[in-house]
Amino acid sequence: MFRKLVSKDHSEDDASIALEMLIEQNILNDGRFAESYIRYRIEKGFGPLKIRAELRERGVKRELIDLALGESDANWNKLVAKARSKRFGNEKPSDWNEKAKQTRFLQARGFTDEQIIKIVGD
Repeated sequence: MFRKLVSKDHSEDDASIALEMLIEQNILNDGRFAESYIRYRIEKGFGPLKIRAELRERGVKRELIDLALGESDANWNKLVAKARSKRFGNEKPSDWNEKAKQTRFLQARGFTDEQIIKIVGD
């Protein structure tokens, strides 16, 4: 939020003061933002690695991300299967090239290697 305010031609001092006020009034809350963002990205079919990276890019602290991801009720194995079947259908890949293609897709979506191996295979 600070970077955004400064990029919109607000002074750094004004941006800091405004953000401090919002934090004190609990209007701006990184923990709440992280929980909301995680739910949103899960609904879009993204995995924990991608979500974690996106939250870090947005300036959320690692501890808050870990907490919010831990508290999410996401079934990552189910979500990786859903993302794969939505893109490639229900049949498991039969040849190595197709497995590699599906693996790359799921990695780009932010799923872990373990999650991908369970759904695509070795």
